[in-house]
Amino acid sequence: MAENFLGEARRPSRTYCAFISYSHDDRAKVLRLQSRLERFRFPRQLARKLGYSRLRPVCVDRSDMRAAPHLDDAIKEALERSDYLIVACTPRTPASHWVGKEIEFFREIRGDQHILVALLEGDAPESFHPQLLQGPSEDHKQPLAADFQRGGDGHHFALLKLIASLSGVDLDDLVLRHKKRQRGFRLALISGAATASLLIGFLVYRTYQSGIAVQNERIFASHAMQRQLDELRKEVREGGTLNMAEAINRNVELFYQGQSADIGVPEIELGRARLLHAKAETDISGRDFDAAAGNARKAWQITSSLHAREPDDLKITFMHAQSAFWVGYAAWLQRDTPLAAAFFARYAQLADELAAASPNNSDYVLEQGYAYSNLGMIALREARDLGAAEGHFGSSQSAFREVSRRNPADLDTKFALADGDSWLADVALFRGDYQSAQQYRDEQRSALNDILRSEPQNRAYRLGFLASQIGQARLEAAKGNHRVALRLLRLAEAEAGELLAGDPQNPSLAERVRIIKLFQAKYELATGAADDLRRAEDHIADCNRDWVVTPDGELPVFCSFLKASLMLRKGRHAIAKDIMADPRLTPWISSPSLSPIWRIDFQEECRSLAAPLLCRMHSREAGPAKASAPARKE
Repeated sequence: MAENFLGEARRPSRTYCAFISYSHDDRAKVLRLQSRLERFRFPRQLARKLGYSRLRPVCVDRSDMRAAPHLDDAIKEALERSDYLIVACTPRTPASHWVGKEIEFFREIRGDQHILVALLEGDAPESFHPQLLQGPSEDHKQPLAADFQRGGDGHHFALLKLIASLSGVDLDDLVLRHKKRQRGFRLALISGAATASLLIGFLVYRTYQSGIAVQNERIFASHAMQRQLDELRKEVREGGTLNMAEAINRNVELFYQGQSADIGVPEIELGRARLLHAKAETDISGRDFDAAAGNARKAWQITSSLHAREPDDLKITFMHAQSAFWVGYAAWLQRDTPLAAAFFARYAQLADELAAASPNNSDYVLEQGYAYSNLGMIALREARDLGAAEGHFGSSQSAFREVSRRNPADLDTKFALADGDSWLADVALFRGDYQSAQQYRDEQRSALNDILRSEPQNRAYRLGFLASQIGQARLEAAKGNHRVALRLLRLAEAEAGELLAGDPQNPSLAERVRIIKLFQAKYELATGAADDLRRAEDHIADCNRDWVVTPDGELPVFCSFLKASLMLRKGRHAIAKDIMADPRLTPWISSPSLSPIWRIDFQEECRSLAAPLLCRMHSREAGPAKASAPARKE
């Protein structure tokens, strides 16, 4: 297939921009493709460049020429009036006599460079018509295809590939401009349209409850709403705000209010559980871990009941696995290690059951990857069992690689693999194997750069890149390269600030900005330079505010340690002692575990103060602090 990605806009010269050749058995698929091509509107700047905002008509034989007295003549005329031939390929295509004739005729009048391939179903060898593989010369190559399948380019990207070829615009430019337009349009509508549509759904549902419709219709309404919610939540994660996510949850609650008639109906109950998972997620972003734990436990109760009644229903098992994850993760953030470990183990067990029951389901294999990663997280940050952690992370990466092999264009799976490299880098760092840690960090950074080239404004991917910068800075500091670490952290601070500016009411983003400043203070203290010490003092000046904002969090503890260290450097031992005497530090200093979110070893931080007596004033009677960000998101 000749792909015209050179950016040379062309004025239309014929009646049709393309003629679609296809097997009659695939007519429904082809008509959908025709409709999407003709309805596509170019972004404004590209439309100005092209001189038109939509493609010209796309000809589909045996529909546009149904009234012609001689079908063959009509088809030939349509082919002559078309700029391109699109061959729609499925396993039924090779047997089509007419597809072969149309390819042969079009090749004679336009050449191979104007023949495009849309792979709608199956693999290229079984779905390409033999005429596509033949050519006028011996060096004729198999045409490239826009693969509309999930495991290929995906429907959306494949459509853009065809449109780029038909219009002569640069594919990368088209993708970036189209995504920017779509994201801006969708996010502008989320607060208004989502609220309105969900309220309409609520009113419809109330009508159903009044007896006008039967239970099956209520179930259908719930399914329709969930499909919409999946899209909305994906958009919010990629570029929305925490307030938007919370508004969506509030409106979904309206939908489920007063549904006592449907308590116990699996479809409705699963919808309730999904809502509770979403609320737990927003609670965690808002740093309300107690509320997250409450919502996660309610979801667990719902899915436990459903799973007990229908243990072989994979949809219920999948949702039950999600409940196990959220209960485990909320417990982890609350520093309840035994409960977190128990639920993460149950999550892994359920994920294994799903993958064993349906090994070709990539979503279930992904669950295995996420679950094994959580087990590795516990082994690394709670038990410091590097061998067990490495084994779990290796199993996680194997699952992600399998899914990536099946769906090579899926960015979320690539992102999961990059996150796995980060975990393996942590294992190597704890071993003191800086070379291996650097190799994993390099692989992570390379993968994230590729992902962000495709979706540069995706907030989830940008947060992943931000985390990789912090991880690289900590690795550089461990190697003694404090100046390099500081340079990386200043870049990270700018990126985090930009993200916070787009969602200023999001506590988790504010926390990222703050932790970056505290790590800068740590490494500024390590250099000992006068200018760095002044900057460090500025960075740790807000310890009291940290205690107000996150009284149970790790930021004020970290800030206190850094402030005590600064006081010791200044010779103000009494002040340092007063800081370290704060009883709020005791649970953290007495725990051998790493902190939940930012994996800080507070016992090591205490030893690094070079005043171990300040640490010994704390007893060992406190709850442990546990591990990091979740390995999966629903």
